[in-house]
Amino acid sequence: MIVEASSEFAEAIKGRRISIAIQCGVFCEQALVESSVCPTDLLSLWKLALKDDEAEVRQAAVNGLYYCTPADACDLSNQVRRVADENETCPDRQREAWVVLARLGEQDALHWLAEQLCHDDLATREQAARELPSVDGTKLARHVDMRNVLKDESDHVRVAVARMLWDCESNVMDTIPVLVGVLTNRLSEQRLDAARLLCRMKQSATVALPSLIALRDEEDWTLRLQAVRAVRMIAKGDDFVLDVLTALSNDTNQFVARDAREGIHEFTGR
Repeated sequence: MIVEASSEFAEAIKGRRISIAIQCGVFCEQALVESSVCPTDLLSLWKLALKDDEAEVRQAAVNGLYYCTPADACDLSNQVRRVADENETCPDRQREAWVVLARLGEQDALHWLAEQLCHDDLATREQAARELPSVDGTKLARHVDMRNVLKDESDHVRVAVARMLWDCESNVMDTIPVLVGVLTNRLSEQRLDAARLLCRMKQSATVALPSLIALRDEEDWTLRLQAVRAVRMIAKGDDFVLDVLTALSNDTNQFVARDAREGIHEFTGR
C-alpha cells in the first residue's frame, strides 16, 4: 500500500496529495505496530509531501506526522520547521508542527511546549498536557519545573504531569497527594486517570489505598474496577483484601466481577 501511494503521489492532483499525506499517519501507525522502524518508503513519501509546492499539501504532511511521529522521522525536522515558520500555515497545523518537533527532541520546540504548559490560558495548558505522553519527559524537564506545574488548577494538567514525573523518575512521592486529591474530587473528570496511575505505582501508592478502595461504592463501573485492581496490585497479601474482592465478585458488571474472582484465586489459590 505504501509503495502504491508513493508512486501515485507525484502525479496526483492537489486534493489527492493532501489525502495521501494525511494517510501516511495511518500507514505509519499500522507499520509501527508490526515493527519499531518506520518503512523507508513511507518516510520518503512524507519528505516529498513536505517539499510540495502547495502549502496545503505540506501542512497535510505535518498533520500526518502529528497523527503518528516515528523516531525515524528526525531527518524530516528541517522540513517540518519550515511549515511551522511559514506565514501561510494555519494555527492548528503550526501547533502540530511544533509538537512533532518536540517529539523529535528539538530543543526550541521543547521550550515552546514548556511555555504552552505554563501559559496564562487554561485551554492552552490543557492542550499542552495532552501532548506530554508522546514527548521525552526528561528532556522537557530541562525547560520547565514540572513540580511547579504539578500545582496547576487543572486536574487534567496535574494528572498528565504526575504521569510524566512517574514515568521519568519512577519514585516521585509528591505526586501521590495530588492524585489522591483528584481521585476524591467527585466532580473531577480525571478521577479514572488518577486511579489508573496510582494502581500503576503499586506499593509506592500504599497511602492512597483507602481512597482507591472507596471506589468500590461508585456508580461508574470503571471506577469500581480500579478498586479491584488497587487491592490486587497494592494491598497484595493484606488480610482485608479477600473481603473487598469477595464483595465485588458479585458485581453487576462482568469485568469488575471477573477481575475480583481472579483476585480471589490469586489470594487463596482456588
